Amino acid sequence: MNFNTDNEIDKQIIKTFTKESMETLKPINIEYFGINLSSSDKCDNIYKIYYENNPSKRVYAEKDKNPIIEYLYSLDMVRTLQVVNDNSHRDFSKFDIGIQNRTNENMEKVFSFFEQNIPLFKKYKKEILKLTEMKLYDDNNHKYASFHFIGFVHENNLENTLFKAYWSNYISPEEIVFDKDYYLEFLANLNIPQFKILSKIAKNILNYCGGRLYMEGIDYTNEGAVSHKIYIKSLNLEGDVYNGLKKSIPKNYQTLKNRIEKLNKWNKLHPELKLEGVAIGIDIYNNKNLKLYYKYQENILLDTELKKSPSRQKRIRYYPVKQFGLTRQQRTKNNDVI
Repeated sequence: MNFNTDNEIDKQIIKTFTKESMETLKPINIEYFGINLSSSDKCDNIYKIYYENNPSKRVYAEKDKNPIIEYLYSLDMVRTLQVVNDNSHRDFSKFDIGIQNRTNENMEKVFSFFEQNIPLFKKYKKEILKLTEMKLYDDNNHKYASFHFIGFVHENNLENTLFKAYWSNYISPEEIVFDKDYYLEFLANLNIPQFKILSKIAKNILNYCGGRLYMEGIDYTNEGAVSHKIYIKSLNLEGDVYNGLKKSIPKNYQTLKNRIEKLNKWNKLHPELKLEGVAIGIDIYNNKNLKLYYKYQENILLDTELKKSPSRQKRIRYYPVKQFGLTRQQRTKNNDVI
């Protein structure tokens, strides 16, 4: 990734991450590069690096074992393990976990373990289980299957300062059991004000930008439910997607619209980054925010770099990174297993 020091967003990215983190900004390591935009003038952009599954497992292997992760491993329920590096967690201490084998028996064990060992889960259990009633499969043995993803800050005990819960709306393009209208209506009728507002904005995004509903999430801390989010993937990038995003946001959020336009101009400087999805959210202070997730298009990255310096071909093609010690052949993709 080449940075333009005359561009405001590129300068912020350089300032955000340590030199070690910047050296990992290579396609072989990164699953997504995330940018969070807020409607509040008081909130700066937040930049995040989401690492691939195998590099993340290597990072975790070098840390003290976490009881949550270890318990899920004992039930063969860890589909993906992803380390997140952002403005506030630059030490590779923040983990997201995709959960597989989500049978009723397994999920009831997991909920019991979480309730006994994770105070934030116990505190918000009623709301979490209410959202888990949202169906993913029409299958009596997988009635909790929509609860498919958690996240937290890795610590040596279970007094987590953050617990993230996520619910899936998506199986595959070939298997659609419940449509977007079911999910938007479910969210709007939850008696959770944030999701009532977000479901309307999500509907706008789907209308203006295409795509499909992917999942919902809530971030819990000791302060409360600090963030509610709805995720949308597979936007129609053939159209003017950034303009569509601006149209989807209510008129009185001009700061957020302005930031979306700046990001549009920034993305044109970085054609190697393809917008894979977005999340519309509301934080604890009622600020609206938009999270954007980018993936490397390696063919474009290679073409751009090689034109600048053909002699760098071997280094660019293989992206050796000492910290993770992986080659492309060692990286694997994991399909969801319910």
